[in-house]
Amino acid sequence: MSVRQIIFLCLCTLLLNGCIRQTLTETPSFSGTVADSNSGQPITGVSINDRFVTTTDGQFSFPAIEKKVWNLPIPGTGAVVIRELTFKKAEYRPTTCKVENFALYAETNIATIPLLRVDESEAAPEPPVFTTIDHEKRFYSQISCQIFIGNRVRHNDSDYIIGEIYQAEKGAQLTLLALWPIFPNDGDVVLDVPYFDVTLITGTEK
Repeated sequence: MSVRQIIFLCLCTLLLNGCIRQTLTETPSFSGTVADSNSGQPITGVSINDRFVTTTDGQFSFPAIEKKVWNLPIPGTGAVVIRELTFKKAEYRPTTCKVENFALYAETNIATIPLLRVDESEAAPEPPVFTTIDHEKRFYSQISCQIFIGNRVRHNDSDYIIGEIYQAEKGAQLTLLALWPIFPNDGDVVLDVPYFDVTLITGTEK
């Protein structure tokens, strides 16, 4: 063995002594139930990314894709990893949803995906606007979906329907919402609500 090879092996040994074996998430898990936005009933036969369909209970499941790596234990390392799924069924608006995790943290991402019927909604704005459906609001995970005029949302512990999606004035890029109260809530229309201040829900949630 040459001197160069010996030096190389010594360096590798020193590096590995400071490294740890980690499991990184390449693609997050994503599972749950697809439901009618207003009735809350599960929807069967929804295609997902044009390849898979939901079961008779509206359920779907995609496990995480992971890999083992050697890493130096540096605090704060780990990239954000994203999985996007597009849900399609005749008579409903095609809806894209995504889950975001940190690669260093294993998460079980479960959500109810609400789909709106075409005759109950208006097409999504361009570019699409996403809002959270993760009620636990975990630090390392977020699940969000496209929103449409007609979606049910929760704002300040009350339920509303999105009546308008529009951009703030004076060239600002912030997307704002007008919310219409729904029974049993009373009151006026809520204007100028930032899209990230609402949570997407189905009709059966309390």
